[in-house]
Amino acid sequence: MSKVNETIPVTTDYSRQLAEFVAYLIDTGPVGGGAWKIKSGRKYDKVFHIHPNELLEGRTFMVDRSNGTIYGTKSWTMINLRREFGTIYTFTEWNWVPTRPTPLPGTKAEAHNVAREAVISATYKKRGRPRKSTVLTS
Repeated sequence: MSKVNETIPVTTDYSRQLAEFVAYLIDTGPVGGGAWKIKSGRKYDKVFHIHPNELLEGRTFMVDRSNGTIYGTKSWTMINLRREFGTIYTFTEWNWVPTRPTPLPGTKAEAHNVAREAVISATYKKRGRPRKSTVLTS
């Protein structure tokens, strides 16, 4: 069997936890209505918010089917592996109300997030050509 056609088996525990995560987002969701939807994929399940007027809002998360890790997205179809928001088993340790989820103070998620952000900022390399410095002489 080719690797392209293989699907990762999803346990009933995963499905139940994903449903609880979406129910939690509905309870703490943005004011103004709308609905949270799940779109299943081969490696990731997409959890996104639809505004009442059927336009997509910017709240989209990808959930890894193999381990339940919740990631942010760069665009509708592109996952951002640098933005990790816990797992579907630890989603209650996060504040999901702002535009970008933040860990609640004093939780394991906060310690993990601080360490992860430190690694990201330490390994960050600015892209592009370096700026030319212009020195004025008179």
